[in-house]
Formats: sequence, C-alpha cells, structure tokens
Amino acid sequence: SGMPVLCHGTIASHWPVSFAPTKSESLQQIEEVKSLMGVQNDALAALHLKLKAMEDMAQKFGTFANAIRGVEVDLREAKKAAEQIVGANTGMGELAKTVAEIKAKAAEQQSDLILAKDAVD
Repeated sequence: SGMPVLCHGTIASHWPVSFAPTKSESLQQIEEVKSLMGVQNDALAALHLKLKAMEDMAQKFGTFANAIRGVEVDLREAKKAAEQIVGANTGMGELAKTVAEIKAKAAEQQSDLILAKDAVD
C-alpha cells in the first residue's frame, strides 16, 4: 500500500523526519531574497531617475511653451504695428504719387507757358 511503514510508532527512516530547512538553506534563501530586493531597489532607483528626468523635461517644455506664447504675442503686436506702418506708408505713397502728378502737371503747364510766351514774343 502507499502508506509509510511505522516502526515502533515512528515514520520509517527513508522519510525525512523534519521538513524545516537547515540553517544553511535558510541563509541561502535569505541571500536570494536580499539579492531580489537589491535588484528591485536598483530598478526603483532607475525608475525614479527616469521620472525625475521626465518631470524636468515637462517643466522645460512648459517654460518653452510659455516662451512661444510670448513670442506669438510679440509677433501679433509686430504684425499690427507693421500693418499700421504699411497703411501709413501706403497713405504716404499715395500722397507722394499725387504730389508727383501735380509736379508733372505743373512742369507741363510751365513748359506750355514758356512756349506760349515765346510764341507771343
């Protein structure tokens, strides 16, 4: 049968009497646990460094985004100023064109007057 043979009320000698680990086995298990904990601590430390780097990057990105927003505001203001200047220059250009046309007509009239005077003389 599959039952152990009892000799005088004890388990037969071919079975271990105690399942408790020996001192050396216990120390080995403790070392394995310590090793695993060290690996986990190293992994956590590396993860912490990566998270810190990501936080720093996010902060720098936020600062960069704010700087870009500032540049966008500056560009909008510059565009408005440029439109005002161009508008003013366009007005000045039209005024200069009109003045040039007046001068040209005046020169033609002066020329016509000189020709008329020469004709009369």
